[in-house]
Amino acid sequence: MFLLCQLQSVSQRHGVFQRVEAQYALFENGILNDEVWQLRRRYIRGLINIPLIAEIWQASKANGMFTQAFIAEIDTASNSSIPHYVGDSQVDIGS
Repeated sequence: MFLLCQLQSVSQRHGVFQRVEAQYALFENGILNDEVWQLRRRYIRGLINIPLIAEIWQASKANGMFTQAFIAEIDTASNSSIPHYVGDSQVDIGS
């Protein structure tokens, strides 16, 4: 059961990269504007600071899961901080 939960977790995180690559395609074809794409790009780059996510990203690149253009776009993004989530003690929703 533990292994199944781990596989589901990895699959969900891999799915995030697939959705962002789809958004990259929309950006490249002029459907998604630059501001929105840059927000997505920085967000996904921040996720890669999490060790498990970094491992999934490296494995996905090695397995040829993404286009070279998308890989370059993410790998050259500014290294932003790890995104905050609801329940994260560092988030101040009153600001």
